[in-house]
Amino acid sequence: KFIEMNSPSAEELAIKKEQQPPQQNNAQEHCLSDLGINLALLFPRFTDPIVEIRQSTVEGTYYLLLIDYALRNSCEVIKDTQIEELNQMQTFREAIINTDLNGQYGISSQIVALISQMLDEKELPKILLNSVKGLCDPEASCSTGTCVFLNGLIKMRGQELKVDVPQLVSAFVTTLPTITNDKTVTGTLRTLLALTSFHPIEVANELLKITLPHTEHIKKSLQIVAKDEKLSKLFIDHMIDILNNSQLLDNDNTVSKLSLAATVSLGELLDSEDSAKVAKANYAPIISSLLIRFGITNGSKTKESAEQVVQTLKSFLVRTEQEQLLELLNNEDKRKVIISANYEIVLTEICTCICENETVEVARIFNFLLPYLKGNFPGQRKATAIIFAELINNCKNSDLLQLLINASLSALESESTQLYALRALGNVASAGAYEVNRYAPTIIDALMCSIDHKDETHAMEAMNGLSKIFETVDEERVVPILFNICHRIRPSFAKTNDKIRAASLRLFASLWRFGKGSGADMFYDQIHNNLITLILHFNEDNTEVKLTCKKAIKKLGQLMRSKELIAFVDGKMLDENRVYPYDEFLHEYTKILITQYPEKMSNYVMGAVEQFKSQWNTIKSNAALFVGIFLKNLTTELKRTGTTLNPNIVTDELLKLLKDKCPAVRTSAASALGMLAAY
Repeated sequence: KFIEMNSPSAEELAIKKEQQPPQQNNAQEHCLSDLGINLALLFPRFTDPIVEIRQSTVEGTYYLLLIDYALRNSCEVIKDTQIEELNQMQTFREAIINTDLNGQYGISSQIVALISQMLDEKELPKILLNSVKGLCDPEASCSTGTCVFLNGLIKMRGQELKVDVPQLVSAFVTTLPTITNDKTVTGTLRTLLALTSFHPIEVANELLKITLPHTEHIKKSLQIVAKDEKLSKLFIDHMIDILNNSQLLDNDNTVSKLSLAATVSLGELLDSEDSAKVAKANYAPIISSLLIRFGITNGSKTKESAEQVVQTLKSFLVRTEQEQLLELLNNEDKRKVIISANYEIVLTEICTCICENETVEVARIFNFLLPYLKGNFPGQRKATAIIFAELINNCKNSDLLQLLINASLSALESESTQLYALRALGNVASAGAYEVNRYAPTIIDALMCSIDHKDETHAMEAMNGLSKIFETVDEERVVPILFNICHRIRPSFAKTNDKIRAASLRLFASLWRFGKGSGADMFYDQIHNNLITLILHFNEDNTEVKLTCKKAIKKLGQLMRSKELIAFVDGKMLDENRVYPYDEFLHEYTKILITQYPEKMSNYVMGAVEQFKSQWNTIKSNAALFVGIFLKNLTTELKRTGTTLNPNIVTDELLKLLKDKCPAVRTSAASALGMLAAY
């Protein structure tokens, strides 16, 4: 009777057929309204503890499908025997009596297959969305049985659900916390996994929209993906793409919500033991993406973003069994540094550890990161350049080294990467003499261009790089430019920046290797020209500069063509582990200078007098003391015939120092004047 009332008459069918285009299936417009909703109400009852309810459920499903079939096919009279799909329903009605729950699940699977065959496409999302309520059924067998229907329908018809993914994912993750049965929770997660197998990116995007921090059920929704290696790989690739190529920073310099979600979600997926194989197989892209992520989080307004990277990196290291790196990140001091503006310090340590323990991955890391050396965000470029610098420092592969050097040379063009590109070029020294000489002209030229850079940090990095290169490179590569190097670094000896003073003095000392061959005469003169600077800064306030000068005097002394001086610099006075009073050093050293280089006495004294105008009180004090001791130690013969020095000029300048504001300077000047009595 119901079919008769709802079926169109023959006349109505004829009229509508004429009105519809021939390619459209007119019969599909007629069906049982809300079939999906009604079937969804019945799903939990297929596994109800009461037999009669189970049988009635099968019967109700049968009639719903029968009526829908009749309406769709415009049948006024129909028998179930005419419908092949429904022939099995009587068998199911009898079999559902089975008290074994697994048997009931098996029958339910067969019924869902039948429903899948007969269900119209429009009803599919309705039946799924309305079935979700059954997951919270008070009867455990019924809630689990609902999972059977949901999982089965999605596995058979999931390809059709692309536009419905947002609603379905939302329904599942919203319902999960309210499910009380553990088996149902597991079944629901597997149902979500089934949907993911058809639409992985769409499901991933919906999960990434969920507000942080994630609940345990959201974490489980991510971790269930790890059960399937193929899907796990797709999820990880998608999150890596977001971390590297999406809009990572908003206009107000806060880290974008999407990239934050991707960072956290990647870590939660990696927390699953099932992700180990995929994590190891994708070592290079995962660790590379996380390491350059520190470049993005550094300096942003989103303070927790760096902590999230650390946590995700830890999850990855656990999964890939990187105990040494994990120990490094578990160190509280290291953790504080890597989330700070000085993150490059620990980032460099991490890269060193990777090079030592994962040599196979180094080339893959380089290939993955190379595009980001010119990435969209300065932080990406900076972090990539830092990593490349350390890869060069530990590179054992000649072909890879060439690629790294070429990349670093190109990085000199960008302000955000130039500093670390200079460091990278200096690190080529670690590759050994052959590689240094192979690239020497290019590297030395690139570093020389920056030794007088307006930014002292860049200049210092260039000098440090040259110092390392000069320890290894062949003499013929440097001798032609030796004078130019000495001339260009000399102004840095007087820089107020302690580190750049130390770097420039260290660079000058590193040139000692080139003072024995064809460049010997020229460099010998340069040693004497800069000797007073080394002597005076040997006793300055900065410890690093003092130690650098001590080493320089010791090294360069070997080239000063005097056995007495060589014996002195090799003696106890310049032992790095011992400290002697400065005036004792001056007394001993000036005696040798006087006897061995009498022709240079005036240059020494007047060079020290020039330092009476130094910006540092310590240097003025040292200069006054040097002049007094030097002149005191002059022999009578040299005072009379061996010098063109004008003592009146020296005396006048010392008298001026007596009026200096600094007591230490006045004291040294007075002491020097007292010594001149002997002169």
